This record gives sequence, C-alpha cells and structure tokens, in this order.
Amino acid sequence: MVHLKLYIMTDVSRISAVLWGGLGLPPWFNFPELAGDKLRLSMTETVNRAVRGARAAGISECVVHEACPLDWPSLDDVSVVRGGETLYLDGSFAGIAFVGQGLVGHVRSTTGVETNLQEIKWNGRRVDELTIFALYAGALGIPTVMVHGASCVLETLLKWMPDAPVGEDVENELTANLLNGRFCRPVLPNGEITTSLRFRVPQLANFHALLPGVNRIDDVTTETHSAGVAGAFADYCRSGLAAVADWLENTGVHASCKN
Repeated sequence: MVHLKLYIMTDVSRISAVLWGGLGLPPWFNFPELAGDKLRLSMTETVNRAVRGARAAGISECVVHEACPLDWPSLDDVSVVRGGETLYLDGSFAGIAFVGQGLVGHVRSTTGVETNLQEIKWNGRRVDELTIFALYAGALGIPTVMVHGASCVLETLLKWMPDAPVGEDVENELTANLLNGRFCRPVLPNGEITTSLRFRVPQLANFHALLPGVNRIDDVTTETHSAGVAGAFADYCRSGLAAVADWLENTGVHASCKN
C-alpha cells in the first residue's frame, strides 16, 4: 500500500519569516490564555476538516505547519511543525494545502505585507509569503492541492498561479481535488532571482542590511540575489525581525503576546 503524505499550511499571515526569522509560530509560542480563544478553535476545526478530507482521499499522513495557533489536544491524528526554519517538504508528499489563509482577520491589504514591510518582489514582480511557499513547493515537484481562505489574501498568489485550486469547502473539495488530480504546478521563474524588500522607514532597511548577502538599494529598500527559487526562498526565510512592530502594534493581537 502506498503511503501518501499531505503538508497542511495554516494561515501564514504573510510575513512570518520577517517577524520570527522562521516560518509560522516560534517554538516558544504557547500562551495558556489562548486555550479557549476563538481564533485558535476555529483554525483547529478548519485543520481537522482538511485532515478528514485528505483521509477520505487516501492520504496516510498529514503534517500541519502551525502558523496560526492550534488547540493541540483537539487535533485529529497529525504531526505538527512549529518554529521551523523552512518548509519540511520532500518527495514523499503528494501535495501541499493552504488552509484558513486570512482567518486571523488582521490583514489590511492585498499586497501580502503589513505597514512596516510595504512590498516584496521577485525580479520586479510582487510576491507575498503564501506565494513564495507555493512556488517553493512547486520547485520541489510538490503541487498545490488546495487554497482556502479570504479572497483578498489570495490575490497575489492567483496572479502567479491562476489555476490554483481555490475552495471554500475545505473538507469535501480537498477530497475531490486529491481524487481527481486537480493540482496546480506553478510556472517557475528561471535563473537568478532578485528579491527586494521595501520598508516603511530607513531604520528597518538598516536592520535587514546587516544580514550577510543583503544589499541596500536606497533608504528603504534592500536586495538579495539567489540562484533559483530555492535560493530566493532561503533568503526570505532568513529575513529576520525587521517588521515585528507591525504585529505587536496590531489591535487584533492577543494581549498576552504583547507583555
């Protein structure tokens, strides 16, 4: 019997690598006050529905990358990644599913960034964290099998991957996508990729430019140059804590996270 795996990415809020210097929640993120939080319970149910859909299609194992807080005791039989420095993908995965994108509810624009990080581009073309993840998975030969979330959050991704399987019914549509092979394998940029980050204020660009291989372009813009999608993905993952003030200043952030 073939052992098939599915990678499930919860709401990445589109700048987690910039906030934490890693992907998703940091390993220390565990606040008892959030145990009964509506967001955590809602995302947990969304993940459980995705897992049921995957199992119905014959997926043997689900790995959930926790970028939005989850109620671990209420999760179905899954493995959880928290505090990762990358996406832990390999050839054993049948696909990647992005569920609950924008469920956090504090995304204020369609640009994929927050106030202090105003723009991310690959070779002059706008990207966001969700798009970077989907393109990186595609570079590894892993298709996107479900994109589920608020429409404004998906706009940048759909400009790169117009055929991405967007769905509202995360359980039944995921089952159908897996059974019917409704996958999306993105068209990837070739050759060197220039990643540019444009910040709100010079101090943040100064901060980012301290990292090896990061160049200042002007007062508020930095650049890196990488060989292919994998290199550009790595550059993004190590981009550091340059925009953390965005998250902490947001009114939707739980008080326990600000103390």
